[in-house]
Amino acid sequence: MSEPRLDELPALLALLDECALPIADLETQHLPAFLVCRDDAGLIAAAALESCGGELLLRSLAVAPAYRRRGLAARLLEALEERARTMRREQVFLLTTSAQDFFAGHGFRPLARNAVPAAIAETAQFRRLCPASATCMVKNLECAPERAASP
Repeated sequence: MSEPRLDELPALLALLDECALPIADLETQHLPAFLVCRDDAGLIAAAALESCGGELLLRSLAVAPAYRRRGLAARLLEALEERARTMRREQVFLLTTSAQDFFAGHGFRPLARNAVPAAIAETAQFRRLCPASATCMVKNLECAPERAASP
């Protein structure tokens, strides 16, 4: 897993589009928020954490159909949760239309859309890209304890 290269933006957009995920708001400056998995042919999985002020939105978790059921989504999710902990964030929010069971199995719980923090509610995902029927979910993270300073 690594961040996508600048020249991989078209491949990332194609993967997300193939997985029926929104791409209208994604541009080059969003690439550092992503983690991707590759094989010899190119990108096969991706996911991102969008920073919204002090809040985090998990978005664009996608695995190419030929590579599903191999644990890639779970590995990406774990890596992004670790990134969130490193950032000292306590919660991750998301919207999903088809993966409620997957996310519930990884500790996310449903949340009323009107209960999300304002910074999350103002994202393009919430305002216009995801349908009103999408399930809103949240996961509370246990942040890693701060390391004691060396003497």
